[in-house]
Amino acid sequence: VLAAGGRLAPSEDRAAAVRAAELARTTDRPVAVVVRGFEPPVLELADFLTELRRQLGDDRDIVVGLVQASADSERTWRRHLARIGDPWLFCTTDLPPVAMLAGTLESEGDDGGSAT
Repeated sequence: VLAAGGRLAPSEDRAAAVRAAELARTTDRPVAVVVRGFEPPVLELADFLTELRRQLGDDRDIVVGLVQASADSERTWRRHLARIGDPWLFCTTDLPPVAMLAGTLESEGDDGGSAT
């Protein structure tokens, strides 16, 4: 689990994207970015996802997992992510238990960040 966003500096977000891409090269599984679905999406997340895409290359799925998102919040997140224009960027509220744990751990820090 890598932290990104929140109170972290943009350079720390870039470093997290680089590290996530390095880790992703060891598997063919999608890269998961877990966010607080009950909070509105922010432009910094779009910047992070764009940097993550740049680091990963064009053919790797990125899944944004929404923790505790209402139906309205999920629609907002889907519209926000669609504006990025990445055909391999997906959004889900159907998270496996380990992803839920990662999102919970990040929430406890209350830094507004995301777990990658």
